[in-house]
Amino acid sequence: MFCARCGAAMAEGARFCRRCGAPAPPRPNAPLPVAVRPVPMPAALVARVAAAPAPVLARERRTSGNALTWPFRQDQRPASLWIAGLAAFLPAWVICFGWWLDAAGRRGRGDARLLPENRDLLHMLRDGLIVAFMSGIYFFIPLLIISLVFHWGWDEALWRLATWGAQWIQYWWVTLGGAPVASPDNFGRFLNHEYHLWWQHQIAPIAYLVAAIPMFVTALARFALTRKAGSFFHLLGNAALSLGHLPSVVAFVFLVLLWALAGVLALSLFAWTGIGVPILFVPVSAAELWISARLGGNLAARIWQSKFLAESRRESARRAAAAG
Repeated sequence: MFCARCGAAMAEGARFCRRCGAPAPPRPNAPLPVAVRPVPMPAALVARVAAAPAPVLARERRTSGNALTWPFRQDQRPASLWIAGLAAFLPAWVICFGWWLDAAGRRGRGDARLLPENRDLLHMLRDGLIVAFMSGIYFFIPLLIISLVFHWGWDEALWRLATWGAQWIQYWWVTLGGAPVASPDNFGRFLNHEYHLWWQHQIAPIAYLVAAIPMFVTALARFALTRKAGSFFHLLGNAALSLGHLPSVVAFVFLVLLWALAGVLALSLFAWTGIGVPILFVPVSAAELWISARLGGNLAARIWQSKFLAESRRESARRAAAAG
């Protein structure tokens, strides 16, 4: 027996699908149970089941184009893709990032219309501003604090070296006068101290970025799905999700950086061959935007499905406890 919604195999006699929570299909010529009283599903779970993307439909949707061509398989392409073309202009990046969030959220939820609509420009602007603000919270402010705490610069290192040399000159001068005085650190200790300062200055921001980037990417996917700014403040939940989907998060970051590098190399090649770079800059920037939106939507779909399945399992456990 197979689930009519997601196509997963179901155990004989099972009343609900263990994957998507949908009711089991009726068996032909099966007697209806008389002594078992059906347990109604809560309205919230029914709405979630109806809105959740079916894996069968998701597989069919994935076949309609790849990461580069998927926008051209959708309806209302000109009304949406002109917004992606604004990615070539720096002042419009906030709206373009809102477009990215809308497209990734639509794919993650399994919506029928995958392209954002131009009537949602204000929502895109709002979402882009929220992400810009949260980027400062996640990265700019912590890195500024780390740079102040673990500060190391060539100018200050040279000043400490000059101070260390002056202390040794003073030590020898006082020692020659016959006065006992404690000697400064030797040059090995001085170098060891500078090395530790330099290493802390280098490793602290790198360690923070390694921990913060997966959490921010997960929060970004949750925000694309829910449009709730509070998604960025669920630090423990985002950390757990990022660890649970760490291969997908790492693959997303790697592929986005790879596509960005490919775009830069393509523009450099066009510039070297004499082809007009300003003309090609708009389509290349737009392509990078919708390719990364596709990748973000795939990540959001995994997070959405895991969250929905967890809620479905909890609801099934509650129903089983109530029936028992």
